[in-house]
Amino acid sequence: MTSRKSMLRLAAVVATATSMAGTASAQVRFRRPLGPAPVISYGYDNNGGAAGCRDYNCGSRCYDGHTGTDIPVPLGTTVLAGAMGTVVGTNDGCANYGGLGNTCGGRCGNYVQLQHSDGTRTIYCHMQQGSLMVGRGQSVGCGQAIGRSASSGSSTGPHLHFGWQRGGVSLDPFTGGCSNGGGRWVNQGSYPNSPGDSCEGPPPPPPCTRREGPFGWNCSGPIAGMTCTLINEPADPHTWGDNYLCSDLDRGLRWSYSGPIAGMRCIAVNESSEPAAHTWGDNYLCAPSWLPFPSARPRAWRTRVRGAARAGAPLEQGPSRATTASPGTSPPTRTPGRTTSSAGDTPPSPRTLALRSTPVLADHDRDHPRHRDHPRHRRCVRGASP
Repeated sequence: MTSRKSMLRLAAVVATATSMAGTASAQVRFRRPLGPAPVISYGYDNNGGAAGCRDYNCGSRCYDGHTGTDIPVPLGTTVLAGAMGTVVGTNDGCANYGGLGNTCGGRCGNYVQLQHSDGTRTIYCHMQQGSLMVGRGQSVGCGQAIGRSASSGSSTGPHLHFGWQRGGVSLDPFTGGCSNGGGRWVNQGSYPNSPGDSCEGPPPPPPCTRREGPFGWNCSGPIAGMTCTLINEPADPHTWGDNYLCSDLDRGLRWSYSGPIAGMRCIAVNESSEPAAHTWGDNYLCAPSWLPFPSARPRAWRTRVRGAARAGAPLEQGPSRATTASPGTSPPTRTPGRTTSSAGDTPPSPRTLALRSTPVLADHDRDHPRHRDHPRHRRCVRGASP
């Protein structure tokens, strides 16, 4: 039972840390979703549902209830992703000219919807039938072509409707005295012009160093002074080549991205927040079957021969390890005691004094002293040969 708890604790550290490493929390900012930069025709309505409209600059370049930004461009103009993201919705099949009130595609016509790393979404409406260049689940880069413009859905002329949502609520991406959102353009530009076409540089990675008892996690390399195991998924297009699970001791931890390791205790570690194509399903954190592990500090060994104290090299003495017992029985326990020799015994030579332990798995309560620099089944003290 103790072994299972130890493995669950390790898995919890890895699962939490991989989640931290894979999900950036930095606010995403956008570039202009088109190549051309015409003056904005209609902006987001910021008046909170009241009659009339109010754009981000407290002007009237908008219309009542408008939930996005309209940029007029000719039919067939290439539409670009405003930022890196994943396609979470598409619609194709609406006529290129829908007209006011047309409900095809939920009035959005042919569209692409992207989800970004901060959880927000952007939608690109009124696109040309058959022009969509991306599909659901696909990752796209900032400025990547995703389709072409038209006037599908509820639209009176060719243009792109760019919408931004947070938590399912439409907000204004522009900063201004009357904006209910703002701060979402890399280069907003002057009112009422289109924003700039520069993509945002990659944000600094979020801090992901974590300590949990004797364990640690770091996504920028091994932690100094600890024994670390690389946690990697080569099939994932994201970078996992510098993520490490660390421990205060060499606990024999192993990581597998191709199923459990035979002869070891393994627990699956899944990363299910990725798109389906990138989901981890065969990744395991494995440890030797003799969990839990030896204590961190070696203990000095001493014996007394004819009343004289003799100090040996430091020995490690660990806590009990899990064993398999028959139903209704428990493994035997012993209280560790000091190694001594009685006064009448012939004193052993320092070169021949040695301790022999029983095999590791038979030593149920792990009280046999072990020399840290010698093989497991026989431990020598002060240089004695096995």
